[in-house]
Amino acid sequence: MKLPYQIRNIDEVYGVYAIEDLPLGSKVMKLYGKYVKEPSKYTIQIGERHLDSAYGSRVNHSCSANTMLMIAINTLDGEEGLVPWYSRINGTLTSMVIGNPYPVLVATTSISIEDEITFNYNHSESILASPFKCSCCGKWIRGRDYKREQQKSMSIYEHRGYE
Repeated sequence: MKLPYQIRNIDEVYGVYAIEDLPLGSKVMKLYGKYVKEPSKYTIQIGERHLDSAYGSRVNHSCSANTMLMIAINTLDGEEGLVPWYSRINGTLTSMVIGNPYPVLVATTSISIEDEITFNYNHSESILASPFKCSCCGKWIRGRDYKREQQKSMSIYEHRGYE
């Protein structure tokens, strides 16, 4: 099976680029790999675990990403459905296992040949293992829960009378 993308190294920065046009809503990349407990610079958080994926680790961040992390699952009707990774799926454990769920990046816009495939790290990562300053907007990318965690740690100091 030919993949619709390839990893490229441009100016010492790896990225994933489309080698065919990918329509809105298409499954761009099925994410394979090993699930680990602790995050790293190269893992993708899915729920409470982190996926160490050879291809997924090369998909770069963009504030205006062209894909979104979703979970593909077979429905009881035999169709394949897509649900957000964070959704609370109703059903039994058996129906979830039979549904054969797997993470996938889905196109949120049409992706043209030669476009870099990106996703927004702040949507999936609680706290990034390696925060960085975004080349798009200049803001720090730290994860969706960064401010909440920072506020929790600051409240300890405030409680003790520190500023």
